[in-house]
Amino acid sequence: GSNSVSYLDEKDKKKIISELLKEAGNSLDKLPERARNGDYILDEFEWVIEGWGITSLDEYKRKNRRGRKIGLTDSQQEIIWELYEGFVRKAHAMNKLSFEGGLNLALNRLREASQKSVHPNDPPKFDYVFVDEAQDLKPVGLRLCSALAREEKNLYITEDPNQSIYKRGGI
Repeated sequence: GSNSVSYLDEKDKKKIISELLKEAGNSLDKLPERARNGDYILDEFEWVIEGWGITSLDEYKRKNRRGRKIGLTDSQQEIIWELYEGFVRKAHAMNKLSFEGGLNLALNRLREASQKSVHPNDPPKFDYVFVDEAQDLKPVGLRLCSALAREEKNLYITEDPNQSIYKRGGI
């Protein structure tokens, strides 16, 4: 089998989200009004769930969602989680991953290889890792950069929240 990965593009993501919102119907009425749109829900998937590598509803409920501006109750998070599971199912049916899902896969493989290794430089790590424009990276991207550094103290991160192309705050 091939190890190549295809990623969802923006068109794929919008199509999946649109289908999920239609399928969810009236259950979306339980969400805060500003959280009922596809952009907000996709951001929740990318910045919170996949951004932090969350793999269960319980873990999602425990996660501090600071910076998301719209608070969600446990029952509202259950609705979002169901939408997320549907998103993943539909992506897999297309034989695709989200970019953040791919970063999580890479991060998990790197961590597994590090745990199995008997040699300190296997898998290879870098003496120094420099990250510029970090305001545009989701948490999983920053965690992957950190995992690539031989020592955490040799990870250098710069950001300018005023220049974020994704209109996000700082890291």
